[in-house]
Amino acid sequence: MTTPTLTMNAESAPTDATRALSAVSRGTAEVMEFPDLTKPCCDCLSRERCPVCHLMTAGSGRQAAAVVSRSHTLAHGEHLFRESDKAEALYVVKSGSAKVYFTSKDGSEQVVAFYMPGDVLGLDALGVEKHSSSALALESTSVCVIPITALEEACTMISSSGWHHCLYKLLSRELIRDHRTMELITKKDAEAKMASFLINLSGRFKERGYSASRFNLSMKRSEIGSHLGLAVETVSRILTRFQEDGLLRVERRRVQIYDHSALQALAGCRLSH
Repeated sequence: MTTPTLTMNAESAPTDATRALSAVSRGTAEVMEFPDLTKPCCDCLSRERCPVCHLMTAGSGRQAAAVVSRSHTLAHGEHLFRESDKAEALYVVKSGSAKVYFTSKDGSEQVVAFYMPGDVLGLDALGVEKHSSSALALESTSVCVIPITALEEACTMISSSGWHHCLYKLLSRELIRDHRTMELITKKDAEAKMASFLINLSGRFKERGYSASRFNLSMKRSEIGSHLGLAVETVSRILTRFQEDGLLRVERRRVQIYDHSALQALAGCRLSH
C-alpha cells in the first residue's frame, strides 16, 4: 500500500487538474489561475532538469501547471510506492534522493537505480497500472506529484504534441539508464565497477550545479553493493584502496575525488548520466 497521505491526496488532486486541462483544451485557460501550482515550479532548484518546467518555459505553462498537482515530502526511509502498488502518479524529485529496488525470490533486495533532483520516478508502471519495483527515500526528499489521470488528459485533450514528446524523452532516458546499469554490473573487475559508479555519480552532481569532486553518498555501502553486484565488504575494501592510492578521500559518507583521470582509466570508459 502507498502511504496514507499520498493515497488520500491523490483521490482529490486529479479533479482540479482535469478541470484546468478542460479549460486549456477549450481555449478558456486565461480565466483560470494556478497560483499554487506555478509558484513552486518557479522556486524549484531542479527546474532546469525538470521536463514539466521545460514545457512551461516553452510556452506551455498552463498545461504544465495543470498536471502538477502538489508537492510531497518523504522522510528518510519512507516509501513513495512499493512493488504491486497501484500506479497513481509520476514523481519528479525536487530535492534529496531515492533508490528504486525490487525484492528477489530469495527475499534479498536488488537496487536498480538511484534517483536525484530532476529524475522521474514511476515510469515503470505506465501502461501496466502497477509498480514492478519499490521507491524509498534515502534522505529527506521532496517530489512533485503528476497524477497519471491528469497526464492522460494532457495527452488526449491538448492539441500540442508537447506532452507526448515529453513522455518519449522520459522513457528514452530510462532505457539509457538501464543500458548503462547493465554495462556497469557486467564489468568483471570490481574496481572498474566502483570507479564507474563514482565517475557517473560525479557527473550527475556536476550536471545539477554541485561539485563534481566533493559530495555525499546518500546511499549505504550495502546499497551500493546491491546495485553493483558486489559484497558490502568488497565495496568498503575498494574505497579504502582508492584512498590509499590517493585517488580520493572517504570520511563516512563524504567523498572527495582527487584524481578523476585515474578513476576514468580504472572504469575503462568515460561515463556520463
